[in-house]
Amino acid sequence: MKHHLKPLSNSSLSKKEQNEFALLLHAAPTKQRTLLLSVVETHPELIGFIWDMYKTKQKAFMNRDMNAWERIIKKENDALLALQKISSLIKVNTKNRVKYIK
Repeated sequence: MKHHLKPLSNSSLSKKEQNEFALLLHAAPTKQRTLLLSVVETHPELIGFIWDMYKTKQKAFMNRDMNAWERIIKKENDALLALQKISSLIKVNTKNRVKYIK
């Protein structure tokens, strides 16, 4: 899995955070790991957001704070919807050149 970690090493995460992120990827079920690796490789700028969401969820879970959990899920969902809207404006052709759909 080491070849997949390049986006992590280029991210703003500390070395400790990068190692923890890599361990989480390794422990994730295959389907989720594949999806997350695809996102990280395609959109490395989202690594910080993904990490922040994980840590915030972890804290809410440990504190058994359902209100915080619901706010986190809403924030994450809103971000995913925004990303979908942006992605729908972009079409990548077979040569990996980005074209904007008018």
